[in-house]
Amino acid sequence: MNKRFTVLLLFLLVLLPMILTGSVRAEDTGATLKEAVRVALTLNSQATPANTVALNVAEVVIDLDFARKKYQSLEERQKILKLEADQADNDFKMGKIKAKARDALKQEVIQNDFDLNFYKMQIDNGEKGFQRLTGISIPVNFAYDGSYLITDASKLTLPPSVTQGKDAQALEKQLNDAIVAFSKLGTLISAYIDAGEKLVEAEDDFKTGKVSNTELEAAKVTKEKARIDALEGKAQYSKLLYEMDCSLQGAISRDVKKLSDPIFQ
Repeated sequence: MNKRFTVLLLFLLVLLPMILTGSVRAEDTGATLKEAVRVALTLNSQATPANTVALNVAEVVIDLDFARKKYQSLEERQKILKLEADQADNDFKMGKIKAKARDALKQEVIQNDFDLNFYKMQIDNGEKGFQRLTGISIPVNFAYDGSYLITDASKLTLPPSVTQGKDAQALEKQLNDAIVAFSKLGTLISAYIDAGEKLVEAEDDFKTGKVSNTELEAAKVTKEKARIDALEGKAQYSKLLYEMDCSLQGAISRDVKKLSDPIFQ
């Protein structure tokens, strides 16, 4: 792994979550993934294996976290789109733009509203899924950012005890899938950082009149899209690691991440 990628991964997966508020308070009050799993296990009738219950909780939490972040991004985007659509409508009436340009913005508002409704439904489903598994509503201060399992997949190896077992082929596929997802995440992180650098350039050029306000806003949109894409890649990668960790009875959490009390046993 090159130095630049290592820095990018550290920034997005470690430093960025630390900037967000709420994590410390959530840890202090026990609103964590580990606590949610513990509560879910008390409701389990033994019909479902404990590690499967833990995996289900982890996946619900991660999907819910991404849906919340995506919804927030779309919500902010909708505010801007509506202002742009209103301005375009006025410009059309004054003969400054064609109907095609006005209608294109109106269509963006409609599509973004559709996406908002979709992710609102995903949030509702996630909250219901959490309550179904744990018997409680997910706390408002839940430590989402501490719920991810992240490590360098390229350095993972299967324990010797499982390489000859009946599940060896399935585990090898899980490992390969994780490595592919890790590589994809690296690409997404690089795109996010590049978009950020281009936005800084656009902001500087805007001050000197080298780029228009339209170009500046486009750079902002590109950066935000890259951020969401990277967060989605992070969510998908973490879920793959959790699936593999579940199959290995917590070997990744225990032996690689050095967690003293992993959710899988």
